[in-house]
Amino acid sequence: MRLLLLLNLLWPSQDAVPGGYVTDWLGNTFEGAGPNGQGRWVQNMVDEAEVSPDGTVFTASVWDEAGRCTGLYKDGSTNEKLIAQYNGKGGHKAWGWGTGGNAVAVWGERFYLVNTEGDLMRFRWKPGDIQSAEYLDEVKCGKAAALAAREETLVVIGEDGQIQLRGAADLKERGRFPLPDAKEVAIAPDGSLWFIVGARIVHRGTDGKELPGEIADAVKPANLAFSPQGQLVVCEDGPRQQVLFYDMGAAPRPAGRFGQEGGLRAGTPGRFAPDKLYGLRGANRDKSGNLYVALCLGPYQGGGTAIRAFDPQGKVLWDLQSHAFVDAYSFDPASDGQEIYGADEILKSDP
Repeated sequence: MRLLLLLNLLWPSQDAVPGGYVTDWLGNTFEGAGPNGQGRWVQNMVDEAEVSPDGTVFTASVWDEAGRCTGLYKDGSTNEKLIAQYNGKGGHKAWGWGTGGNAVAVWGERFYLVNTEGDLMRFRWKPGDIQSAEYLDEVKCGKAAALAAREETLVVIGEDGQIQLRGAADLKERGRFPLPDAKEVAIAPDGSLWFIVGARIVHRGTDGKELPGEIADAVKPANLAFSPQGQLVVCEDGPRQQVLFYDMGAAPRPAGRFGQEGGLRAGTPGRFAPDKLYGLRGANRDKSGNLYVALCLGPYQGGGTAIRAFDPQGKVLWDLQSHAFVDAYSFDPASDGQEIYGADEILKSDP
């Protein structure tokens, strides 16, 4: 009798709810529906992001609960079949179907990943078609912090402080040199290399020799890329929380910034605006001049991940978001359920 009374207290009989209601989801742009290894959702977090000239954003992260460690995002959508080592046939050891890692690069019809097991993987895709990715092959390169590709050259920043130069066609190592504390790299149109080392952006030849043109005013640079227009694009993840642009010549020259200075702390601190950036993990322009940015507060699961596209005038083209992992959300009764509170964010639903 006591057990029956306890069960009645825990699960009382449910009367029909008066009136009508609809169900929906929040915390992610997409519904996530699909069998294991398929479906659409914005991944939990982003460690690094690169942009192809057609406007596809490629991401890398060490973890996504459902395996989207690498995502392809274009025109406000994402790939439905997940990127997978060995095309999902098994045998992978890293999370995310073997794709969990910090390093991604793309050039032409190939993109490259280094996973947490030190596998340098090559994939094929049809530029513009985010559903077309296919695993090709791999070599061992060791654990990596970053990766860059241009023409026939791959550059790997090893976690051991060694810079590896490899052939994009065969993935074989062609040379290496030490550069302690290097954490990001971009290959310039002339083939020279730009690295983030600490708070500096330094210029090196493929033999490791110093070249002129250091950038020391980025405060906390987090990512580098060369745009199709030839500018160096820098993610400043420090006090400014902006995307910085540099014209390249005999010496880099500042050529503009994007985003409100101060990011989420600008204006009314914490109040959302599309150009209030935070946690910059990657940015670049496409061949039409549109700008793409990848943001993540962590990186950690549910870390306020967003991937945004802006036209050359700064107008939002699309904005994809992932906020919740296993968060418990609650609404403000005074708002009639329209203001919902999460761990890091306040969301407002349409009436």
